[in-house]
Amino acid sequence: MVHKTTLELLEVAARFQHPAAVAALLEACIIESDGDAVLIAKALGAVVHAQGMRDFSERSGMSCRLLRRELSGRRSPQFATILQVARTLGITLHVSAA
Repeated sequence: MVHKTTLELLEVAARFQHPAAVAALLEACIIESDGDAVLIAKALGAVVHAQGMRDFSERSGMSCRLLRRELSGRRSPQFATILQVARTLGITLHVSAA
């Protein structure tokens, strides 16, 4: 089930252009997703679309088709895709002890 807060985040994702804002959005989605990789992919997809799919595709070295397929939310994305998208957005993923 997608929470109202999540939907609000996805609706405003187009405004997230700065890496710090993208990181905050992604962190909120990770916390709220309860392990749902599809939700995280949708959030990244919204940011990518806002930046322009074709331009982002060129900067990332990934095809538009792959990006659309992996970030559509219709299925779980590959972790390598998430990492490459994050790098292109200027953010990094890290882990810490709980």
